Amino acid sequence: IAPLEAMASGLPLVAPNRGGVLTYAKPNNAWLAEPEPAAFAEAVEDTFTNPERQDRIQRAMETAAQYHWHAVASRYMDLYDRLALG
Repeated sequence: IAPLEAMASGLPLVAPNRGGVLTYAKPNNAWLAEPEPAAFAEAVEDTFTNPERQDRIQRAMETAAQYHWHAVASRYMDLYDRLALG
């Protein structure tokens, strides 16, 4: 959840380019890097110099909003309704 919280807060997200975080972190809303120190350092530097920084952060905030409690709860209730009504 910490990566989504960073995205929701408008912080640039540097994350590994594999694993569960990829369900929502994409190249257009985060800085994805190979899970090695040099790659992470390069991605962190890019968060300060990338001319598309603000656009990427805005897309990250939009992505995080999809996981807001109200949106998630609504999807769960819809699922329960579909299961109950079969």
